Amino acid sequence: MTRIGRDGITLAAIPVGGTQLVMVYANGTWQARPADVTARFGTIPVAWIDVNGRCPWADVLDVEQDNAVAAQVPGWITDHRILHPGGYPPVIYVNRSNITGVFNAVAPYHFRPGHEFNLWISTLDGTNHVADMTGVAAVQYLETAGYDESVVYDDRWKP
Repeated sequence: MTRIGRDGITLAAIPVGGTQLVMVYANGTWQARPADVTARFGTIPVAWIDVNGRCPWADVLDVEQDNAVAAQVPGWITDHRILHPGGYPPVIYVNRSNITGVFNAVAPYHFRPGHEFNLWISTLDGTNHVADMTGVAAVQYLETAGYDESVVYDDRWKP
């Protein structure tokens, strides 16, 4: 079963109706307050996004321009797994142009998608899947004026 996940820089821009997983920022310019997230989205599951690599308790590391860089990924994965032993693997948000950098950064550590970490891949061109879906928790395929939309493929991620 797939679900619809949505993220945006302001909570008010993310529609509540139809959102089955809301992704919000744990830090950075667009940091969300937990009370505000709960007030708007109630019991909808929440995935917290770390934009600079300083919140290994978050669910997602955002690797893109002006945010975390690929070199931070191995340490963040390690720190996340220490904080959440036996939990759902940490998720790396990455667009297609940065995915090779992420794979190169994790290769010396033998970290594999679907095992030590999972991916949330951004296409933003309407493509809601990628050729190799190994370890892909979600694909962000749509960008609107106020929010982005993803297909969440892994039912174990934030059920």
